[in-house]
Amino acid sequence: MAYLFEVWPMVVLTLVALYAARRLILGGAPPSRSASSGPKAEDSEDSAFDDGAGAHVVLIDPKCPLGKRMKSNASQACTFDHGICVGSYTLIHKPTDDEELLASGEYPYAEHMHGRKRRWEFRIQFRVTSSIGAGEIWFGAESGDDPRPGLMDMYLGGVVQTALRRVAKIYQSYGDDPATSPNSADLETKRVVFPLTEMDQLIVTPVGEQPPDLCGVDFPSLGMQKTDNRKAFRKAIEALEIVPGPMFTLNFWCISPFLDVLLWKAPARGPLPELSLFDLKVMPPGFLSMYIQRPPEEWGPHKRGDVRHLPSRCMWLFRVAFFSTLHAPTQEALHRILPNTARNDLDRMDWQHTSKPRGQGWCCGI
Repeated sequence: MAYLFEVWPMVVLTLVALYAARRLILGGAPPSRSASSGPKAEDSEDSAFDDGAGAHVVLIDPKCPLGKRMKSNASQACTFDHGICVGSYTLIHKPTDDEELLASGEYPYAEHMHGRKRRWEFRIQFRVTSSIGAGEIWFGAESGDDPRPGLMDMYLGGVVQTALRRVAKIYQSYGDDPATSPNSADLETKRVVFPLTEMDQLIVTPVGEQPPDLCGVDFPSLGMQKTDNRKAFRKAIEALEIVPGPMFTLNFWCISPFLDVLLWKAPARGPLPELSLFDLKVMPPGFLSMYIQRPPEEWGPHKRGDVRHLPSRCMWLFRVAFFSTLHAPTQEALHRILPNTARNDLDRMDWQHTSKPRGQGWCCGI
């Protein structure tokens, strides 16, 4: 243990030096704390967006025939129906792109978010329509057709992962390489996911009772919170029986100080510089997912120690694409996630929305 304390400062300094060298090689100095890295929507001719108004995070449900979409800080939660799982969700995100607005405390949901370290909260409310069987439920982010990370990217990504592991149990994978994988039809994608025990708020609503409003002013005070009693909260999550009938409401924010979705970066912390998600080969859009991984005895033949989250081993309960309007995906990338019925309407979609007080914004549309 003493050895670790001796070498850790050198590891940190080495990573900082490597990151700075990479930035200089690629062009330009390392970004400042207030700067945002990566291509912006207005900088790309191939971008499907040119949002000149207030920035926000867009979420798209590819399961909906026309690609149901919503933005962060909406006044109402957006509903979803993925067959075996139905419910609603919302994302609250501080205006981290506008330092003056952020400091003023005059932004949507500021009565709850202002003065807190968390940058965002993701709230989801769901019930299952039939038995989902045995297995562990995971929640987190996946990425799609991202470039394969190089050695430098893995080093930089490891810095972020180390920070995340300090606050939560985590499963992280760079995904399978299609060029070297024997089964191209069953590949694990790049992901960072967490078990439900790492959620931060839990509310269980019995059948016949009204579930809470995800956007309600009183929502933060409802149910159980991990910060009040971590041991009791973990026991409550572990004791959950995800069966048809009850409505389960969860809130997740514990890793938000380490990830700014709006600016698409891992912010600077202590001696470590900020890291653009583009530098980590994480390209928009990402996918916010909740799925159940079947127990190993149901996987069929597999090598010992192979714990990958392969599609054949998982059943998705919820999955939506997400990106920032400051760092929008290309039209080609959007075509890959939207159903065919929505592609012809892509150019006519109203992505541009100014930041408005809660109650005047938009929720989701088709």
